[in-house]
Amino acid sequence: QLAALSGANLQAMETTDLAALTTAQVAGLTTTQAASLTTDQVISLTTAQVAALTTAQAAALTVAQIAAIETADIPALTTAQVVALTTAQVAALTTDQLISLKTTQLVALKTTQIAQGLTTDQVVALTTAQAVSLLTTQLAALSVANLQAMETTDLAALTTAQVAGLTTTQAASLTTDQLVSLTTAQVEGLTTAQVAALTTAGVAALTTAQVAVLTTAGVAALTTAQVAALTTAQVAAIETADVAALTVPVLTTSSHGGAFLHELLKNGQLQPQCAWLFGHEGQGVSDALMSHARQMVCIAQPGGEESLNVATAAAICLHASATA
Repeated sequence: QLAALSGANLQAMETTDLAALTTAQVAGLTTTQAASLTTDQVISLTTAQVAALTTAQAAALTVAQIAAIETADIPALTTAQVVALTTAQVAALTTDQLISLKTTQLVALKTTQIAQGLTTDQVVALTTAQAVSLLTTQLAALSVANLQAMETTDLAALTTAQVAGLTTTQAASLTTDQLVSLTTAQVEGLTTAQVAALTTAGVAALTTAQVAVLTTAGVAALTTAQVAALTTAQVAAIETADVAALTVPVLTTSSHGGAFLHELLKNGQLQPQCAWLFGHEGQGVSDALMSHARQMVCIAQPGGEESLNVATAAAICLHASATA
């Protein structure tokens, strides 16, 4: 009998009468009837009635009806109902409704619902516990805009596996604040593809502590542009053993031997893309670092002088590289 009511007649039913229906009666409504319920009627549904909605009924609800469901009733939705939601319905969830989702409901969301349904406001509203509960496949489905909207505290709380599961496009889109917020364990867990995908601004933003934990493979994955973007403090933070992994030739200055810089430049033997190692004016480059250099370079000086101020030496060598 209830299923035979027209949409207009069902809408005419008092909210108190609707709330008094059994869960079986509510589940027996047609999808057309479910979609015809007024927002006031949806609000009047009991928690048990909301939980009793069939997946077909849930999928038939309008976005306005979805947004009208009481926040307290959201946790009562079954995972089947959550999975049945359209991307438009997911996007219609209020931030209060979203953060009321239980972990089991959240991880039940399909990647299409994550990629096409979640809004940036919803991502911002996620609790840290909810962010950590997301599956790696769900995180990888986040749009660039949504990932950039994630709070730094939430990002820092992700497991190393979750961070390593981000796509290279996502890794490249991380803001400098987000990159700086990554824990050393997360940075150490980055894949070589993710490291190579980072923007030069992103690489330059890394703290020395983060650079220090890059794996040998991670250092080797740095592009020439990324190496060029490293600050002197960051270069100094790279493990000595990892210097050899740099994909660009490593040159070092020495006052006691090596090819003259001006001759290398004149003969076209100086590569413009290289990494320079400079040492203290008195102590020079350490033996450990010197052992990883491809070539020692000497700056010609009149009068038998042995050394230059490190800033002056660096300026001369960098200018030579730039004009090679």
